[in-house]
Amino acid sequence: MITAATFVVDEKAKRPTLATEKSVGFDLYALDESEIQIRETRIIDTGVRINMPYGHYAMVCSRSGLAAKNQIFVLNAPGIIDGDYKDTVKVILCNMGNRPFVCKAGDRIAQLVFAPIVPVANELLPAVERVGGLGSTGK
Repeated sequence: MITAATFVVDEKAKRPTLATEKSVGFDLYALDESEIQIRETRIIDTGVRINMPYGHYAMVCSRSGLAAKNQIFVLNAPGIIDGDYKDTVKVILCNMGNRPFVCKAGDRIAQLVFAPIVPVANELLPAVERVGGLGSTGK
């Protein structure tokens, strides 16, 4: 049983790091260079896989500096990574700035935050008919 999250890092990837000892989010780094055009969205691979302890998940969040200075942010922030996801972490970056943005290999592109799952007793919730959604059922 895993008691703490561990990273499995591809050969050319950079291991996630904490900027300071009190940081909550691990910095995630781009695996390869990519140019993101104005109003374009790109999926950037980090080359990092996560083994999470049971009862936890991870969130991919924007970096405030990238957002404030370059209008580059994680489009689906926070992107949720379930505990059973085993592929490499990918970041959906969006460029809302007024110039193309070059993301170089090794650049910090997002933050990864871990959190415990709060158990929910479904039988205590009132039954309601689903009347819509934003694509969570596959459409």
